[in-house]
Amino acid sequence: MRIAVLTGGGVAPGMNAAVRAVSQRAFHEKWEVLGVRGGYGGLLEGRLEPVEPRRLGGMMHRGGT
Repeated sequence: MRIAVLTGGGVAPGMNAAVRAVSQRAFHEKWEVLGVRGGYGGLLEGRLEPVEPRRLGGMMHRGGT
């Protein structure tokens, strides 16, 4: 199974936590996780990149998603 994680832009408290939680669960299920760069435009342009578990470390304290 492959999933892509996409946020729609704008500031929303808790988005990094939500992205991290969804990704961690997917890794637990042995799914491939892809990040979408650039929101919906990035999805349409195919700007997908693999997300590795180690990239999730420390994201809770950074701004942006």
